[in-house]
Formats: sequence, structure tokens, C-alpha cells
Amino acid sequence: MFSLEYESGRAGIASNAFDTDIRQFGFTGYLCQDGNLNTTDTTFLDRLPDSQNDKTAPTWDTTGNVLYNVTSESFRIGVQAIVQGDDATQALVSWDVAIDQSNEISYDIVVTALDTGAVTKYAKVAYETNPKWLHDPATYSANQFLISGLTANTSYNIKVLAKDGFGNTNIEDFGLTYSVSTTISNKIKEGDIKVDGL
Repeated sequence: MFSLEYESGRAGIASNAFDTDIRQFGFTGYLCQDGNLNTTDTTFLDRLPDSQNDKTAPTWDTTGNVLYNVTSESFRIGVQAIVQGDDATQALVSWDVAIDQSNEISYDIVVTALDTGAVTKYAKVAYETNPKWLHDPATYSANQFLISGLTANTSYNIKVLAKDGFGNTNIEDFGLTYSVSTTISNKIKEGDIKVDGL
């Protein structure tokens, strides 16, 4: 994703755009002189060394902020929901986005068994986009990842860590508890049950 700004005599536009678009969100930024889109301004380029010294961890945000340009202070920190996958030993974990000036942002998922303290870490997970989020970003979180191999009759703490391109890691998420009560081979699907051959 990139941002495109033009000066057009607006005071402070270069510094404001850099602070928001590049330093905060990590976008690739383009700045044009006086509204001429075929020209470039070096103000962003002169500020880029600042980005190379990034020692700040990503911060959690909410994609619900994009609706109606209304800013929300209720940032979604870490895991927002956990539901069962195709069977009880799978958990579908959902979370929203973190922002940072140093792309790319990656996410680690940490799963801790509450009875034994055993920890399993899934580093730089290959997450998918939550299809429900595409239609309702105010209600649903953007990202999801399926965890497999959980043990029956065990409770887990599951949390997400956000990491930027320099390895700075946000550890604010306290996680959610997910309990596996019993192992079910498969969910019953429509058409699986027949009565008298029907």
C-alpha cells in the first residue's frame, strides 16, 4: 500500500504526511510539488534515515477506523476471537492489525497449556484474511489462523505478538483462554445422516 500527497501550499503537509503515512503506518509515500503529479519532492527522502533507526514496537489498531473516517480509540489488542475448527483439536484464531513504520509486520502466535505450562510458538504465521471482515470490518477482525493438534480436555492461553521488520515486538496481548473438552472426529454435516435410506 502507498500514500500520495501533494503540497499545494498547505502548511505542514510534508511533516504531517510523513508522520502519519510512513512513520506510523509504514506506507510507501510519494510527495509531489504544487499538485504536479509528474514531479517529486525530496522532503520524504530526507526524513527516511529516521525510519532506519526504528526501535519502537508495532502498535495495535482497528480496521474499524476506516468506516466513515471516524477514529476509534477502542483499539483491538491481540486475539479477538477463538472458535473451533473442523474438529475439537483445532482452533481458529482471529485478530486485527498492528501498525508500524518498519514493514513488514509479522505475527507470532503463542499457545500455552494452562495445566502444564508447555508453550508452543508459531512464528510468522501464514495467516489468511477473515472473509467476514471484508463485509463488516467494524465487527470482525481482519486476520485468522488455524491451530491444529490441540489436546482433548485441556485449556490453553492463546495470544498474538506483532513484530516489525527490525524485530521490535509488541507483547501487550494477554491472550484468551480456549478449552478443548473432548475430541470429535468431524462435525456432522448436512447429508451425513440418513433415515431409512433417505
